[in-house]
Amino acid sequence: PSPPPQRGGEPVRFVSDTDCCSGATLLLEANLFLKGEHVGFCRVLATDRCREMASKFVATHSLEKCFDAPLVAFLMKAEADSDIFPVMLCADLHDLRGRHADGEF
Repeated sequence: PSPPPQRGGEPVRFVSDTDCCSGATLLLEANLFLKGEHVGFCRVLATDRCREMASKFVATHSLEKCFDAPLVAFLMKAEADSDIFPVMLCADLHDLRGRHADGEF
């Protein structure tokens, strides 16, 4: 079992339990903030689904469910638009929510 995620100190990194040591290719690493405060990192491996990793990130950090769909859309767009991996991303969840509501992704 993985150690419990922590806020502050070391960033939380998410990797599916089954792929933790498999050497799966890292596709995305998103450095996420909420209104300027660092929340953590969300990593998506080639064997992961963006939806599952975003939901896990939101739940682990006790964030409101309203951030789930925008984060999923952001990760999926980044993956679809990229030709070279891994992709390093940085975003504010509040900003993502607004951009998602505006239909940007």
